[in-house]
Amino acid sequence: MQGLPLNATIHAEQFAMVIALQAGEGIISFAATAAPCGHCRQFLNELREGGDVRVLSLMVDKFDKTKFDSLLSDLLLHSFGPLDLDQAVEVPLLLEPRNNFIRLHSLELVTVYSGHRKNTDRSWKMTASAVNRPLDKALEEANAAYAPYSGSPAGLALCTSAAKIFTGRSIESAAYNPSMSPLHTALAAHVQSCAGLQCDLWSNISGVVMVEIHQAQVQYAGTVETMLYSLAPDAELIIVYGTTAGCVDGAF
Repeated sequence: MQGLPLNATIHAEQFAMVIALQAGEGIISFAATAAPCGHCRQFLNELREGGDVRVLSLMVDKFDKTKFDSLLSDLLLHSFGPLDLDQAVEVPLLLEPRNNFIRLHSLELVTVYSGHRKNTDRSWKMTASAVNRPLDKALEEANAAYAPYSGSPAGLALCTSAAKIFTGRSIESAAYNPSMSPLHTALAAHVQSCAGLQCDLWSNISGVVMVEIHQAQVQYAGTVETMLYSLAPDAELIIVYGTTAGCVDGAF
């Protein structure tokens, strides 16, 4: 993503995981042009049976093409995953249904950014009726977010000038750094919608509504605002805060 640091990159295997998540699918195998990097191997290890994921890859040099068929456990020796951080076995892992029991504060408790500037009067250009649908979507994503390590789930709805909405949620990793912000996962969905089409991906982003926990240990507002300003500087960002009962359930 132009103008952003390298650590804002969405890796191919992360992209595939997000698309599977949004389609309600699991992952048992995937194919790539090369073996996944260490970052992606760690990210895939958030799955309950991550070590059993089959990895098909092709290594090409000037002399030969070599096909590899491996399990993730063969590529991630002495792995470190969710259960190594005392994650209770019964708590849902990545790609498993969950409910974070978030409810919204009053809409009086919001932060609004327009063009990289915080609106001190907390006013926004989007009408209340226009905000309602993306806000509902963002809350739904926040309640399904995977944040077992920080307890700071967040969800986001990205609105385009064509009146489309793409949603995303925070996804954490036991290794912390491979974690994805809700904007990252929404952008993956946006890119997927343009597959095979001529799309100007970022210029049609008109606004973003995000739900996160007020004064949580991890806050995404700053990261999302910086990324959004680089990609779509005229887009409006509305952050609505919620509270949680502090429990997670494996079923909606």
